[in-house]
Amino acid sequence: MEIEFVGSQTDCGTSKNAIRVTLDPSIAEYYNIVKNEGKLTVEKRPVTLTSASGSKEYDGKPLTNHKVTVGEAARDTGWVDGQGATYSFTGSQKIVGSSENAFECIPNEGTNLDNYQINKTYGTLTVTDRSEKYQITLTPNSKSVTYDGTEKSVSGFETLEFEVNGSTYTVEGLTAEARGTDAGEYPVKVSGQAVVIDSDGNDVTDQFTVNIDDAKLTIVGVDSDKSASNLPHTGCGRPLRDQPSSAVLHPFQNSWVSSWRVVCRFSSECCAHGPARCPGPVAANWRCSGCPCPAAPLSR
Repeated sequence: MEIEFVGSQTDCGTSKNAIRVTLDPSIAEYYNIVKNEGKLTVEKRPVTLTSASGSKEYDGKPLTNHKVTVGEAARDTGWVDGQGATYSFTGSQKIVGSSENAFECIPNEGTNLDNYQINKTYGTLTVTDRSEKYQITLTPNSKSVTYDGTEKSVSGFETLEFEVNGSTYTVEGLTAEARGTDAGEYPVKVSGQAVVIDSDGNDVTDQFTVNIDDAKLTIVGVDSDKSASNLPHTGCGRPLRDQPSSAVLHPFQNSWVSSWRVVCRFSSECCAHGPARCPGPVAANWRCSGCPCPAAPLSR
C-alpha cells in the first residue's frame, strides 16, 4: 500500500489535506479503504505598520511625513521574505490643528494583501500657531481731483490679494472710503474687521497682522488769474456771504456750478484775510492771483 499526500494550501484559507492510496492489484479486492482527510488552514500573517508623526508652525503649506515603520519581525509576523508593499499617503495638515497621517498599502509584485492581517497605526500631523505672525499691509486707494462744486469720493484698496511665502491670500471684511466737496484733503476711513482667507477658503486670520497705510482724497482748489475789477460789483463794503442756488454760472470758471452761488460784496475784511479768502462761499476752493477787492463779483 502506498499513501501519497496531495493536499496543499499556500494562501490564507482552508482546504482538505487530501491523500491518495494505492494498493497492489493482487490484494486490492480484499480492502475497503475509507479516507478521513484532515484540513489544511493558513491564517493571515500579521503585519504592523506605523506612519510617522510631524509638527511645525503654520507656514501656508501642507505638513506631510511619508515614512512607515514595519513592526519588528517575529515568528509568523511581518512581511514574508520577498514580499512587501509601498505606501500612498493621504494624511496632510495645512491649517492650525491636528489630523491622522493616514496611508494606504500598495502591494509589491507577487504580494497578496489578502494573506496578511495589516494593523495600521497612524501618526499625528500637527500645525501650531505662528510665534511671529506674517505681516500684510493694505493700501487704500488715493485720489486727486480738481474742485468743481460737486461731491467727490474715493473707495476701495489697491489690492486685497497677497502672496506670502509662496501662498496666496485674500483679505475680506474691510471697506475704505473718503468723500468731500470743498478743496482740501480728506483721510480715507477704513472700517470693518479684516479676515484673511487662504486659497482653499480657510480662515487663517490668527496667523497674520493686517496693517493699513494712510490714504486720502485731495480736492485741489481752482486757479484763477481773472481780476474781480472786471466783474459786476457794488463796492458797498458788505462782507462776503453765500446763498443756495440750483445752478449758477461761476464768475471765475465761466462754468455752471450747482448747489450754491456767490453773493460777494466789497469788504475790508476780504483783503485783511488775504487772497485765499477772495472770492467765493468757501475761500479754500479758490487760488487767486491777487485779492479781487475792492471789486467783488455779484451773484450771476
